[in-house]
Amino acid sequence: DLQVLAQAGEAVETQPVFRFLHAVVDCPRPLVAEVRGNAVGLGTTLLLHCDAVIAATDATFAMPFVQLGLVPEFGSTLLLPELVGPQRAARLLILGERFDAREGERLGLVSQVCEPPALEAVAGAWCRRIATAPAGAVAATRSLLRGPQWRARLHEAVDREAAVFAERLNSVEHRQAVAAFFGAEGDG
Repeated sequence: DLQVLAQAGEAVETQPVFRFLHAVVDCPRPLVAEVRGNAVGLGTTLLLHCDAVIAATDATFAMPFVQLGLVPEFGSTLLLPELVGPQRAARLLILGERFDAREGERLGLVSQVCEPPALEAVAGAWCRRIATAPAGAVAATRSLLRGPQWRARLHEAVDREAAVFAERLNSVEHRQAVAAFFGAEGDG
């Protein structure tokens, strides 16, 4: 993914992933995520946009943007401090610390943790509860939670982050970090 974005150069904001980011911000329907295994980078920041996140006990999360010479994306510099506070957000975004599902639940990123075999059933139950609730009330409540002002701020944050992300993709720091990552990966 990083190599594709790096080849995009200054036009990174026109890549399909950034169109996807804006589509998620504008999604009028509730979003429910299931997480198992590793959720890294966009795999974690996407969860900040979900209405419910069900994680298996084996799920781990990380946002190692800075370690890759990049900056956070998908509005995470706006949403994460609102969710966990600025100091915890700085720890997670600047240090890129990995955390497990239980810590994700304590932070408010994860709605419910369950054993891996139960993940689909638990997430399915959340979806059924949402789907059987009065549709108009669900839509109105989601609109109040994630209304036009919220979306406008978030679109602005996504665009601002994307511009800096594009600059960082072309930085010496990023190239060195990626080379070190792939070099270390080849050592194992």
